[in-house]
Amino acid sequence: MVTDPSKLKVKEILTGLSVVQLWAFIGAVIGVLAGSFYIGYQVSESLHEKITLDESTLQQEVKGLSDKNRFLSLFLRFELTKNEIEESDMQSEAWENYETTRKAFDEFVRERVTSEKLILHKGGSLATIRFSDGTIWNIPQELHIVALY
Repeated sequence: MVTDPSKLKVKEILTGLSVVQLWAFIGAVIGVLAGSFYIGYQVSESLHEKITLDESTLQQEVKGLSDKNRFLSLFLRFELTKNEIEESDMQSEAWENYETTRKAFDEFVRERVTSEKLILHKGGSLATIRFSDGTIWNIPQELHIVALY
């Protein structure tokens, strides 16, 4: 038998264990696997936590940002809540978040277009907003009617 532990093979190590040691080893492996799955599940759940939005929270998040950054922040939030509806099978909380975000986004567009800080353009079925730096962004189709009329 080899005496240098660095030269032992796994088979030799496992066959050298007593029955009690083997069962302890198997239990430890199962414990490590179960623990890793549990931690993965907990992390996954925390990442998918639902956050209930209200308009004041949304307005606070974008307060102080430039018009373009406010637009992009609300646009991203709007797209995320749309995806949340698709993934949640139309749950009421997801719809509430969607409606809150849509209203905040719509209010921002109305306010900025009315004050002539942004230029709104409609051509065909596509509406866009032009920012002072010359960049142009599409308005989500769900907002066309609300934002334009």
